[in-house]
Amino acid sequence: MHSPARATAAAATDVGRVRIHNEDAYLVDHELGLFAVADGVGGHGGGSEASQLTVTELPKMFTTALSQKTDQPTTEDVLKSLMDESIHAVNGQVYDAGTGREKDGRMGTTLTGGLFLDNGTALIFNVGDSRTYVFRDKTLTQVTVDQSWYQSWLDDGGVGIAPPKNVILQGIGLDKQVYTDWVTSPYQSNDVWLMCSDGLTDLLSDEDISRALEQHANSDQSLDALCEQLIAAANDAGGADNITVLVIQPNLSSSLAA
Repeated sequence: MHSPARATAAAATDVGRVRIHNEDAYLVDHELGLFAVADGVGGHGGGSEASQLTVTELPKMFTTALSQKTDQPTTEDVLKSLMDESIHAVNGQVYDAGTGREKDGRMGTTLTGGLFLDNGTALIFNVGDSRTYVFRDKTLTQVTVDQSWYQSWLDDGGVGIAPPKNVILQGIGLDKQVYTDWVTSPYQSNDVWLMCSDGLTDLLSDEDISRALEQHANSDQSLDALCEQLIAAANDAGGADNITVLVIQPNLSSSLAA
């Protein structure tokens, strides 16, 4: 049986100061312990359609996949496999929705998210260049690795002229196949997990984000207020893109925490 973590979460999204449309979307599903951020790409509203379709259909697909495996123990490997199946199914839906509209650019979206389990484990998945971080013991750590041309250039040693930072190598709906990166990570009750679109990370440094999270940890600020604070900071820095922030505080069960 799938046992999601108990968690407190908040999310907010903003169009920014330059774009006309908001093509970001987010997912908060406490019943599944499933959280995600999607950043759409594509002309004439295609990006918005792709991100909304993804965050709407992913929990449905995953719930269906779970219901078909009631005769098997839902180990972490099984849950990852079922979520992978669900992501591939959603990829097909977005790909089909964009077919015939390629003159505006292939419709697609990034996707970063995670399943938080009550055994103290987070199963983090990533497609594209939206990011998941964890803030623990006053330290901010990037959990995901961007699936982008720029990150690939860095991984190869950063030789020659740097490519644009906004060219992704994988995206939901951009091709018939999609390749998801996975990170299995333990969580702690004092963690703050952050999922965000690049509208935040392109304008705020890790130090800026860490400072805001530390201020939150040392105050009675709500998670909703933390989201709004981060978005306001990105807008103050130029707001060049849509900005989406999702923060999660998972709670270990009392038996595990003891």
